Amino acid sequence: NDARDRTPHVNEQGFIDFRDLGEIPTVETDQPLMRRIPATPGTPGRNVRGEEIPAEPGCNTAFSEHLDGAYLDKRDPNLLRATFNGQPVCTFNGVSVEQVLRLRNVNMATGHIAFDGSVQIEGEVLPGMKVNVTGDIIVGDVVDGATLVAGGDIQIGGGVIAKASVRAEGSVMVRFVENAQVFAGTTLVVGDSALQADLQANNRILVGAKNPRGKLAGGCARAMLLIQAPVLGATTGGVTELQMGVNPVLDAKYRDLLSSLEKKKEEEGKLEMLVKHLAKQGDKSGMLERANASWQAAVKAWGALLPERDALERELAHDA
Repeated sequence: NDARDRTPHVNEQGFIDFRDLGEIPTVETDQPLMRRIPATPGTPGRNVRGEEIPAEPGCNTAFSEHLDGAYLDKRDPNLLRATFNGQPVCTFNGVSVEQVLRLRNVNMATGHIAFDGSVQIEGEVLPGMKVNVTGDIIVGDVVDGATLVAGGDIQIGGGVIAKASVRAEGSVMVRFVENAQVFAGTTLVVGDSALQADLQANNRILVGAKNPRGKLAGGCARAMLLIQAPVLGATTGGVTELQMGVNPVLDAKYRDLLSSLEKKKEEEGKLEMLVKHLAKQGDKSGMLERANASWQAAVKAWGALLPERDALERELAHDA
């Protein structure tokens, strides 16, 4: 289906997100793209005088020879299939498949971008927009208050600003970061400065790679192996927090788990007090049985998280 129904949709609550225009049509490897109907010799006819009109054979047009991302089925030469995953694009006498989605900007007109492949954006990504891809993301200008998630690498020619969030399974290269989050699965490189930013990398964070006066000031930077900056901290602008030698992904997971444990322990304590109060004062409303069951369930839920906590602590100790 070549239809592009990228229009705002009403969700279950009856609200419309004008940035959500639905998914971009994509195909998978070996998926059928187009079928060619072979020409026929035609059927003779007759005019109003009864005279025979000879048939004109159909035009036997072949698929284009050069179609990127498409191939002819070996068993059916009239069927075109996809070579790899990507976006189908109708061309002259065929269909091509593009692994890289090219856009001028990402804004209300384009809607959120979710693509199985890579995305190249010439300009900027505007506030509130989301770009989620399985491959790489290349942005020529600024990421302003937007969210970028990539299964590969992310490269940004401008800055990441205004509480934007950038997360890549691979490396991240950006010109500057200010008041935003940037997480890299391997190495994070900031060409200029990072101010009041939340930076995280499983390997290294390099600030000022293209500026000998580049500054890492304010916010937090967490890396496993190395944090490097020409100028660290500032006389004004708050504390600059650095964390080294700990896997930031595991550490974040460990902190979340501790928070969950604390909340469940607090819930369990409140239920225990309620059960003891009802047992002492009398259970006129018949709540004791239900309260006791809830208390026991809370104790089990809290206890179930303890092995996971111990496993994370061992893993963190091993990485250290």
